[in-house]
Amino acid sequence: MMDRLDRVFKWVDRMLSLLLQCCAKNIGEVLSWVAFLLVFSATLKATRWLWIYGDEWNGEATRSLGFALGGVAALYGLVLASKRLDAAQRELKLAESRDEFEKQQAEFINLQNERTEELQRENRASSFDKRVTDANSLLRNDSVATRCSAILLLEKYALDRELTRQEIYIIIQSLKAFIEERTSDQTAFVGDLDVRKYEWPDLQENKLQRRDLELAIGALTRLASATEGHERVSLQSLDLRGLNLRNLDFSFFSFSKSNLNDVNFSNSKFEETDFMFARLEDSIFAGAECIGTNFKYAHLKGSDFEVADLRENTNFSDANLEGSRFDYLYNFDVVFEYTDVSSAQMDVEQTSVFEGWRKIIFNEKRPPHLFQLAESQC
Repeated sequence: MMDRLDRVFKWVDRMLSLLLQCCAKNIGEVLSWVAFLLVFSATLKATRWLWIYGDEWNGEATRSLGFALGGVAALYGLVLASKRLDAAQRELKLAESRDEFEKQQAEFINLQNERTEELQRENRASSFDKRVTDANSLLRNDSVATRCSAILLLEKYALDRELTRQEIYIIIQSLKAFIEERTSDQTAFVGDLDVRKYEWPDLQENKLQRRDLELAIGALTRLASATEGHERVSLQSLDLRGLNLRNLDFSFFSFSKSNLNDVNFSNSKFEETDFMFARLEDSIFAGAECIGTNFKYAHLKGSDFEVADLRENTNFSDANLEGSRFDYLYNFDVVFEYTDVSSAQMDVEQTSVFEGWRKIIFNEKRPPHLFQLAESQC
């Protein structure tokens, strides 16, 4: 008996829950029916007693019915307000969820981009290391043509806009190390600072065999010029005899104590270039632009500065200019102090007003030849 009653109560409870859920979902229809029933009850004799006392409908009954309908309308208004509030809250939660999703998505995309950039940097670094390593191995090849190809590849790769300043510097150092390895002669500088007195051994290579050196030095000048604010490039104490180094920019280079005999520097630029103690016999500087260049203590016997532009106190102090040519110069802003100009040929149009003549030295039997200089000035 108790089990049957329990099942009945559960069934009633379930039915009431379903009815309430149905009413909640259709609250507008339910309240409309309530309003209709209220009005309909006022028309039936059996239910008019709900509104009047007696048999006649009066103003009190109308006011009561109006209050009842107003209560239903107010209830319906509350229901609508509650629905709008629920909808607004759901929209707010949806917007918050969307913002959170977009934020998470943006963070994920940023992480992906950072990871991609990191992988690209790693791949580029790995590719850079491999290329430089491969090129350096080719620079040690016995074939001149192979070494020349490696130098051209390094230069082309270094001029790639995607390389960093540090990577370009590594390539510059690779080229510099190659040049030093090919041309260094340490025995030339032991015990005697004045490299000009050292008797260099005869070259064992012809011009064709030293073509790789010309390409490497040319590449070095172009990479240094392309690197803003580069450090001074040092090619000191090297044997660079007989090379063709025309039309290059050697600004801020140092060739101190190097042997540069018979080198063709025609039409090259030398801004604050250092040739101190260098050997430059029979070297050609025709058409060169020397700006504050340092030739102090350099051995320039037989060198050719024809049509050169010597500016900003280019220094020839204590240099040997015996038999050198300085004719048809654009400018002659130089420093001569104890400079040997024996048998040197000078352009009078640029040098006749030069005050440094008082500090020159020369062999009395081989005085300098000043072009078109008047006898009174001789």
